[in-house]
Amino acid sequence: AGVLFSNGKVLVTGVGSLQEGKDIIAKLKTLIRDIDPKISTKRATKIENMVTKIHFGKKLDLQLISRAIPGSEYNPVNFQGLIIRVDEPLASFILFESGVAVITDIVSEAKAKKAFKKLKNVIKQKIFS
Repeated sequence: AGVLFSNGKVLVTGVGSLQEGKDIIAKLKTLIRDIDPKISTKRATKIENMVTKIHFGKKLDLQLISRAIPGSEYNPVNFQGLIIRVDEPLASFILFESGVAVITDIVSEAKAKKAFKKLKNVIKQKIFS
């Protein structure tokens, strides 16, 4: 789904791929041109935040992981997810006991893959060593 704000920004959610998001934006631009051809739709598209989801394939001990990774945030009374932030690549993770991890604050699929690889390595290094 695409949402167009009065300031000209667009929010695209619920897409399965980057290409699907680009297609939605192209359709929104076409709709805008059809309604008012005087509105410029030539601005470049800039991705500011992507959210992806991966699955580790097994349950995670969030308490153990939170103790092993400095700076992680885990307070199951307030929120059932463990939050981990990394600087390179810039990304934030929310891990759930089910083994699902949500990656956010990324701007490309390549950075999402790199961030997930780093997360897997950190968890293996801290937990399974």
